[in-house]
Amino acid sequence: MSMIIKSTVENSIAKLVLEGALDISTVQIFKDEVKNIHKVTELIIDFNELSFIDSTGIGSLNQVLNMLNEVKTIFTIKNISEDVYEVLELLGLVEIFGKEIFEPKKH
Repeated sequence: MSMIIKSTVENSIAKLVLEGALDISTVQIFKDEVKNIHKVTELIIDFNELSFIDSTGIGSLNQVLNMLNEVKTIFTIKNISEDVYEVLELLGLVEIFGKEIFEPKKH
């Protein structure tokens, strides 16, 4: 599968819009994109165009969120589909990182 990441930075806030699949074949692209963001205080990850995420994608998301915590970067994940949100809840990510950073898609 494939993934395109649209990246913008404005006023020390970075936004990554993920399009396609976050899976075993694209996790390195995602992690590299996050690592290439410098001198920002906040990162918004937008799942609106994310069509698929597998266990490797969720694992990489967990790694990225832990890394952002370590460097004290504020982060939010927006437009999460109901299915993906349920999986994140079941795996404990919502509890670990706080419900306030996970914003489900509005209908």
